[in-house]
Amino acid sequence: MKLSVLLDKLRQAPLIASVQATKGPLDHEDTLQRLAKASLQEGVGVVRLEGVKAVRRLMPGLGVPIIGLLKRSYPDSEVYITPTAQDVDSMLDMGVHVLAMDGTLRPRPKGHELKALIERAHRRKTLVMADCDSLESAMHAASLGADIIGTTLAGYTDARPMTTGPDLELLREIVRAVDVPVIAEGRYSQRWEVDAALRIGAVAVTVGGALNDPVKQTRALWPSALPQERTTDDAPGT
Repeated sequence: MKLSVLLDKLRQAPLIASVQATKGPLDHEDTLQRLAKASLQEGVGVVRLEGVKAVRRLMPGLGVPIIGLLKRSYPDSEVYITPTAQDVDSMLDMGVHVLAMDGTLRPRPKGHELKALIERAHRRKTLVMADCDSLESAMHAASLGADIIGTTLAGYTDARPMTTGPDLELLREIVRAVDVPVIAEGRYSQRWEVDAALRIGAVAVTVGGALNDPVKQTRALWPSALPQERTTDDAPGT
């Protein structure tokens, strides 16, 4: 897919649905498919999916551009969003339209480097979205050839403290600093936050838990005076 085609779709519908599930009752392909279709019914035109099984099952029936990623943990690195060449190939083989990968400055597992992974995807005619955590990482990823920058990991690494709600200031800094499209992502749950991100200059906003995860919604609304048991540990990065 050409970047211009994707941007045209995002101009028409700048809300991206991230449809993922942690271990638990939502972790079922039929459930994820229904959640994705519910978002499409309301006008969403691009979906973000995680994992080979989810992409293989859902992508053919959705008929919209897919941002794909693979979350994998390795003992020698904190990077877990499409971290290695093998993970890149696994998603490219699924035919995703955009490949999301960690765009931070942290060392990748097994000595893999961001530049080589971006080039690997480009050789397969696939757009790359770099999930970043800071202005520095966004500028670096853009300089290496990333087609899109996402604020996905803002507040989830040591590069920047976590904000209550989305990090709109970081979004503003990145939009001013890079010459590639920026997708706002990370803790968006209110319409005013989406509107603010678009006014700042994001081409789209990715929303995950607020759209598609009752587990996260229940946690967010649980009375603060009462203890709460966490049944799952979800890695950040929708």
